[in-house]
Amino acid sequence: MITLLAAFWKPIAIGIAIIALVAAVGFAKHRYDEGKRMEGRAEVQALWDADRARNIKEGQAQEARWKTESEARQKAEQELSDERSKRAAVAAVAARSLPDRVARVVVPRESVRVLNDAIDAGNPGKTTGPAAKPDKAAPAAAEGADSTVGLLTQWGVGCIAAYDDARAMVTGWQDFYHALQAAQPKESP
Repeated sequence: MITLLAAFWKPIAIGIAIIALVAAVGFAKHRYDEGKRMEGRAEVQALWDADRARNIKEGQAQEARWKTESEARQKAEQELSDERSKRAAVAAVAARSLPDRVARVVVPRESVRVLNDAIDAGNPGKTTGPAAKPDKAAPAAAEGADSTVGLLTQWGVGCIAAYDDARAMVTGWQDFYHALQAAQPKESP
């Protein structure tokens, strides 16, 4: 009976030993692979942290460049605005100081009306109704206190000053936008 029992349990013991050996090799391989994964994770984390630090540093440098450029643009715009204001004030004083022989020359009221209509055409929200058709024959010119060369000159000086302010503002925006574009970091492949 012992022989029978030994003959029966011997193959089972060998099977159990083989299974234990395979399990031990599998467990060792799993530990080895997990160790390598941990090394890889540490390397990836170090690369990730370095890339994040570089991005933060570049972002701060970009912000500093933007702030410097913005302050320089604001200063330059203020200086230009001050210079334009001074020149416009000089021109306005000169327009108000025209000699009486020039300033009191009467401009026909029809000319003033045409100019006012042109101003209204530039401000669509200010006009009422559809655009009027031009007169075929203008009535005789009427003169009035609001149609002198002096007032027309002052109006022209005001228009030129407003145009210069608008042009400078648009140019400033364009320059600022181009400076921001130039300050952007170049993309790397």
